[in-house]
Amino acid sequence: MLPLYILKLGGSVITAKREGKPVIKKEEIIRIAKEIMNAQKKDPFGLILIHGAGSFGHGLAKKYKLWEGLTRNSQILAFSKTQAQTVFLNHTVLDVFASLGLPVVAINPTSIIIQKDKKLVTFSKEAIVHFLERGFIPVLYGTVVADTKLSGSICSGDTMLTHLAKELKARRAIFATDVDGVFTQDPNRFEHASLIAEITDENYKEVIKGSQGSASKIDVGGGMRGKLEEIHQSLKKVEVLIVNGSKKGSIQKALVGEKLKGTKILFS
Repeated sequence: MLPLYILKLGGSVITAKREGKPVIKKEEIIRIAKEIMNAQKKDPFGLILIHGAGSFGHGLAKKYKLWEGLTRNSQILAFSKTQAQTVFLNHTVLDVFASLGLPVVAINPTSIIIQKDKKLVTFSKEAIVHFLERGFIPVLYGTVVADTKLSGSICSGDTMLTHLAKELKARRAIFATDVDGVFTQDPNRFEHASLIAEITDENYKEVIKGSQGSASKIDVGGGMRGKLEEIHQSLKKVEVLIVNGSKKGSIQKALVGEKLKGTKILFS
């Protein structure tokens, strides 16, 4: 059986997140698809792909405070529009990957996830496992889902990754972000920020005190601190890599296990 890797593409890697309007970086999606293909040719593996929403949904989510739940009529329509935008982005990713020869299949998170007060309650994995076993690449994405307490809420791609990596016993989990890894300070704001090459049980508490969110103006997904907290809580004995998905070759190197600039995380 092939080892299972889970790759999360940050929304800022595949969309123009800082421009405040939905713009897809199609050339970046093409590059990433080719890197995945090259990696699989070199060392075959099973893959689940998850991508963030970036500018496709985050703007509406922030404007209408969808993370608070559905308490006003205006939020109901915003919920629908947010889902529509994330589905549109997902379709573009699927189209690019399939056209290049990658056997991707969409898994709609809104249909398989239920939360309670923004926490996962139900995550149906049968379809994901079914397609994995047959050589497909299941593709999920951060979007809005049902919430038994708040009516609706946001389930981030980071949450999906950590849950699936734990439940399906992934060998490696990769977060492809818009920075080189975890830094002592936000590298997009502080030029003297230092990269933290490795995070373990020994230095986690010290790192979490100084970790900063991403540079995006419209990020409702938790930022770098949220990533670290979810990883620490959910993933034990799973190799986690945080790399710069915007740098050519980084994703391919992370998938095949080659040395690259980034942060390696391993909790016992």
